[in-house]
Amino acid sequence: MTIATHGARPCPRPFRLRFGHLGFNQVDTLPERLLAGRYRTVVDRSVDRLTVTPGAADEQSREICARAHDSVDAIRAVAGRYRTPRGDIRVAAGFPPLTVPVLVPGGRCPPLARAPDEHRAAGIRFAGIPGAGHFLSKEQPLLLSRELIGLFTGRTDPPRRPS
Repeated sequence: MTIATHGARPCPRPFRLRFGHLGFNQVDTLPERLLAGRYRTVVDRSVDRLTVTPGAADEQSREICARAHDSVDAIRAVAGRYRTPRGDIRVAAGFPPLTVPVLVPGGRCPPLARAPDEHRAAGIRFAGIPGAGHFLSKEQPLLLSRELIGLFTGRTDPPRRPS
């Protein structure tokens, strides 16, 4: 499935959304049995395919992430996230919109988050982070920090750090 950007900035390189991981994570105990002790493969593939900034996640970062996710319990928790969206969507539909400011930062294709989240808050702001894919904090930590500071200080255009 190719994602259209609906008039927003186009993605820097072709972006194809693949849903294989959704089905894989639906099968009880399959992810845990196949990935326990091997999660580094998932980390490397995710970083290599979902980043815009080559080298954003160095060897140490990849290893820390792999170790944190390599147990049966951690893998079960990740898989569980993909097993609950339908129920979460039904429950969330009954909630009133948030009245506090909300920031939805996005990397490569910010329009992906816009449609399902536009109605969730009165003060929602979508912020595209140039030069970032899925791992915003690793790829563009200063730009993401700038957006977060703006959220917490109430400024829509937070000051840039002096050079």
